[in-house]
Amino acid sequence: TIIDDVYNANPVSVAEALEITAMIKARGKRLAVLGPMTELGQAAAQAHKEVGRKVAEFHIDKLVAVGDVTAAVVESAIENGLAEKDVQWFESKEAATEWLKSNLVPGDIVLIKGSRIAGLESVVEELT
Repeated sequence: TIIDDVYNANPVSVAEALEITAMIKARGKRLAVLGPMTELGQAAAQAHKEVGRKVAEFHIDKLVAVGDVTAAVVESAIENGLAEKDVQWFESKEAATEWLKSNLVPGDIVLIKGSRIAGLESVVEELT
């Protein structure tokens, strides 16, 4: 199941999307594919760290982070309890897409969320 939420992203909308994803009963794993949140100014680093904390808090099984700025999400998710083996970071959405194609199994739930400028709709298109 793909949850396509790629039009816009801010700290509140990402947290809410993660919470909803965590509440969905899954036969497989729950994955969050997260791109950058843009237009946050000086709050960007802290906002991305908060998203990483939420990934761990909501017990998302695997984090797939896309783009330079999402390194803060990865670092924070690990610091807050997500195992390193359950985190993937990719510089490009194309690399993330290839990893997802090779690793998703029936029953997985995949949240795809990021600011519009990240272009994650191509990930959705490739997976559906």
